[in-house]
Amino acid sequence: NPGLVVFDAHPDCVNNFEPPTHEDYLRVLIEKNILKKENIILVGIRNWHKQEYSFLKEKRIKFYSMKEISQEGIKEVSEAVMSVAKDFDALYVSMDIDAVDPCFAPGTGHIEPGGLTSREMLYFLNKLKLLKNLKMLDLVEINPSKDVNQLTVSLGAKLLVEST
Repeated sequence: NPGLVVFDAHPDCVNNFEPPTHEDYLRVLIEKNILKKENIILVGIRNWHKQEYSFLKEKRIKFYSMKEISQEGIKEVSEAVMSVAKDFDALYVSMDIDAVDPCFAPGTGHIEPGGLTSREMLYFLNKLKLLKNLKMLDLVEINPSKDVNQLTVSLGAKLLVEST
């Protein structure tokens, strides 16, 4: 009964490409029954295509948009995520750096204003680390050639150091 918590500005479930890409991996995981749809939690979503939003709603995938995070509060949303994630046999956390606002992490290929602050991202990560079922974590989409003063690279390094 594995589960996945994804921090991302985008839901990454546009289409079902062959082979899968970074734009559809979530859809592929669900449609190929690799992961139960109820075992996926998206955090920080703030830009999606209409078909992605429809897919999330149709499959009843739990997600917390940035609008919801700003309205409900970071503590409340993190507790809601933790209350579900603690029940997974194994928890995998995927952090797409574009979940973080570009003023804190400009070195990415898909800049989306209005994201998490670096402190909020670290807060979420430190909360998830408390779970005994956290087995793996990844960090993706840092592009050093687009970075400014190594802000993104530095944040990425800090996220990885704090995850251990």
